[in-house]
Amino acid sequence: MRALNYPHQSTPAQPGQLRAGAHTDYGSLTLLSMTDAPGGLEVQRDDGTWAAVRVPTDAFVMNVGDLMAQWTNDRWRSTMHRVINPPPDANGDTRRQSLVFFHQPNYDAEVIPWRAAAAPTTRRSMPAPPPASTCS
Repeated sequence: MRALNYPHQSTPAQPGQLRAGAHTDYGSLTLLSMTDAPGGLEVQRDDGTWAAVRVPTDAFVMNVGDLMAQWTNDRWRSTMHRVINPPPDANGDTRRQSLVFFHQPNYDAEVIPWRAAAAPTTRRSMPAPPPASTCS
């Protein structure tokens, strides 16, 4: 688990500067609880554009990581995401805090794609995972 603090910015960010650069998470799942503040989490769409993530109060964000993409043979894709700076005209406190839980299997776990996902696919929707009895 990691606590992230993005301090209040009293001066505008430099052009192109980000609070956290674009990346995917390497594990299986990431759960995120975050405060609502100017700027913040964005996810990359299929067309390469970025979309702001708006989370209702008392809700969590879940990102699929690289390992889950491997387990599902890319039926579930890793979420490319970044954290942007608040806009230059943001009023009030721009501090952003997040609590992040990174789920990882045991270090010695064998990672084999689910048999139901053995054939690569271009499908973009997220199917329900297979029952535990079909996992290898």
